Amino acid sequence: MQRHELFLEVGAEEVPASYIGPAVEQLANDIKQSLQDARIAFGEVNTFGTPRRFGVVLSDVAEIGEDETQEIEGPPVRIAFDDEGNPKVPAQKFAERFGLSVDQLERIDTPKGEKLCARVLNKGVQTTTHLETQLPSILAGLSFPKTMRWGTEKTRFTRPVHWLCALFGETPLSFSFAGATSGNKSRGHRFLAPEEFEVKGYAQFQEEIRKRHVIIDPQERTRMILEGGRDVCSAKGVSLVEDPELIDLNAYLSEYPKPLLAHFEEKYLVLPDELLKMSMKKHLKCFAVADDTGALKPHFVPVAGLNSTNEEVVINGFQRVLRARLADAQHFFEKDQKQRLEDRVETLDRMTFQSKLGSYGDKARRLELLASTVAEEVGLADVAEHAKRAATLCKADLVTDMVIEFTDLQGVMGRYYALADGEPEAVAWAIEEHYLPQQQDDPVPPSKTGQVVALCDRLDTLVGGFAVGLRPSGSTDPYGLRRQTIGILRILKEHELPGRLGAMVEHAVDALGEIVTEKDVVVRDVIEYMQGRLKQMLLSDGWERDLVDAVCVPALIRRWSMPQLLTLLSSLQEAVQSGVLAGLAYSFKRVNNILTAAAKKKIVSDYEGLGAAFFSDAPAAVEASVLQEEIEKTLLETTKQVQDGLHDQLAKSDFAGALKKLLTLQQPIDAMFDHVMVMAEDEALRDARLALMKMIAQLAFVDFKSINTESVES
Repeated sequence: MQRHELFLEVGAEEVPASYIGPAVEQLANDIKQSLQDARIAFGEVNTFGTPRRFGVVLSDVAEIGEDETQEIEGPPVRIAFDDEGNPKVPAQKFAERFGLSVDQLERIDTPKGEKLCARVLNKGVQTTTHLETQLPSILAGLSFPKTMRWGTEKTRFTRPVHWLCALFGETPLSFSFAGATSGNKSRGHRFLAPEEFEVKGYAQFQEEIRKRHVIIDPQERTRMILEGGRDVCSAKGVSLVEDPELIDLNAYLSEYPKPLLAHFEEKYLVLPDELLKMSMKKHLKCFAVADDTGALKPHFVPVAGLNSTNEEVVINGFQRVLRARLADAQHFFEKDQKQRLEDRVETLDRMTFQSKLGSYGDKARRLELLASTVAEEVGLADVAEHAKRAATLCKADLVTDMVIEFTDLQGVMGRYYALADGEPEAVAWAIEEHYLPQQQDDPVPPSKTGQVVALCDRLDTLVGGFAVGLRPSGSTDPYGLRRQTIGILRILKEHELPGRLGAMVEHAVDALGEIVTEKDVVVRDVIEYMQGRLKQMLLSDGWERDLVDAVCVPALIRRWSMPQLLTLLSSLQEAVQSGVLAGLAYSFKRVNNILTAAAKKKIVSDYEGLGAAFFSDAPAAVEASVLQEEIEKTLLETTKQVQDGLHDQLAKSDFAGALKKLLTLQQPIDAMFDHVMVMAEDEALRDARLALMKMIAQLAFVDFKSINTESVES
């Protein structure tokens, strides 16, 4: 069977840069899936994308799909035939359905008995026919953040489609989509080579499109931007400030990128570096330029979309636009500093944070309340006053002209304005740092004051969200509560802060005041939500799942700090490596199993499981005089010995020593289960033995039932 190349190019008006990569990937995946569903073999897949075109090329595509014999189960034989073996209606109808006679049906054995079976041959479809039928629906199924209609066209697409070039081998495919009809014609650069040209295959297309000033490979365009930007800067003795996001964006903004070196007046260098970079990035998508020390220079690198014969005209155009933008930025910067940040705080009362949680002014007041208690909880009481001041001011820059214009500079401008107002540096930096981390790869706040304010901000948003019913679902999280939770956990973990999550959540609930109607429910729900995020974080750090499950119990993460939980994990890992943990866990599982069964029968009350039982407010009381066997009496004495001082060891985070103490219970527990009937017929004896089990369970400071015990169970 012969194989051919499939070439597809969709030409359109300029598509937004952020749409192109995902659309190309989806188009390739959907075409591959369509061919696989039709059993059409194909080879290597290549893609390309520019602002005006995106396409897919598949090599070695079969001319026809493979035949398939399908085995279809029919009715049971006992129903299909009468007692004499004559076919009944079910057999006849089943055969007619596939154009077969009853004699052509087969019989197969199934778990449900003998059934009739029809073997049907599905012939492979012609590839050309399949593509011409399926490509329009594949293109219509592409996902874009925004779509549009144009003219009288009813099909929605991201931008008007101007041409479709589709070939199978050297044969043009014939189909229509969004008002365009496919053929074998493509187009070059919009201004430098707009004429149509014939496409005969991918190799020829690559040569011809390059001649027509279009670079179809986004990676090559990225190299052109980087190398060209570095070259024009090097010639001037300066360096390109390389912004990965800006590089990726420019790679999809033009079909033939040409970096240029432009300049602006030195007077604008008095503006904050972040502001200069943001003005260049937001308005012109261009790069800043710095010297060897990292200080910005009065130059910038815009990326033109073509090779111009008069670069000075192009450069002057970029300079004219940036000059106007920098003049606006300077005006905003100077105007904003005429009013102190603290004088802007009352304006936050007119800015809504969330309809049920109030204004940003309300939020600032809650953060101020939280600052001292959170600082003390995480062992940073020495920065409490600075944290309280930063909490008051941290949202004030949201109402400045500069942040209204450049929202990404929230916090950054707050720092500059705070310093201009004479605020302590610790306060100013905390205003900026409290937004960290915003993304997964962002650093956490480096300063102590910044850590406290960042925790307060995230705790208020997270707990407030749960209090007013904004719990994230699988598809919605409008206030970024997942991100807020991960930020809290990362700050505590990476700075090894000794704060208890439960205490901090309770402080946040108290700060919300009357907004919270059911405090215990909100605290419980927030802790359980944090439990899931903490598990994911620890698993991604490489900890074993069973150990993570054993430690990430709501009762534990509510009362113990992140350093304690990590130390506990390390101690459990050492116990695994020394070969003692599985046996101990199995012994405690036996205790848990009998207590769980007794709780279901309502013989035992208030048993919440291993881990949670450790924090029970009702210590188990054992009627020692009722116990009869020496084994159980020995177990009771050993349990009391372990109980003595265990909490002191745990308070010192001596988890290795605490585990060693628990190990002394393993042999007596196993002996108890091997030789004593816990569920005795005598009710008093049964209750005493169950109380002993409960007493042992209350020593389990981890959820031992989650730990892998296969090595000892087998």
